[in-house]
Amino acid sequence: MKTVGIIIAILVLLGGCCVGGGFTLFYLFEQQVQTAITPQVEGTAAVERFIGKVETVKLDVNQTVQQAQSGDDDRLAMSISGDKGAGLLLVKPSEEGTLAKLEWAILEYDGTSYVVLGTPPETLDAITLSGSDNPSPPADESGVKPAEPVGEASGSSGEAEPATTPAAG
Repeated sequence: MKTVGIIIAILVLLGGCCVGGGFTLFYLFEQQVQTAITPQVEGTAAVERFIGKVETVKLDVNQTVQQAQSGDDDRLAMSISGDKGAGLLLVKPSEEGTLAKLEWAILEYDGTSYVVLGTPPETLDAITLSGSDNPSPPADESGVKPAEPVGEASGSSGEAEPATTPAAG
């Protein structure tokens, strides 16, 4: 009876080490993902506008499995959150399979996809944002953009230049 108790205790310890080791490896992988992806996406137009300063990037196992089931087994889905909001980041690792340099990334936020990096497949219908928080005004029906206000982007201060008269000679 004593031998059975010792064997059970050893098995429980070994099982606990395996489970604990698995959790530790997953935690280390998530830390590596956040360390590799955050500097690549932070500060881009879409992430800046909707997520803000990135606080967490975590592998979304369920969404990654859904991507794989739809035939896109080389994409990873990440939950991304920041001081302005949270969304889903779909990324394609480099040809070597590393996250150190992504081929492309899109942010899915509030039902719309936005390009973050690279050139994602057209089938994803991702919108490219301009680099500023205020996108450029849309063109009117004639295809001409509205004029920009004087003094903002034209380099002029909006003040009239003093008139000069030719020197008498």
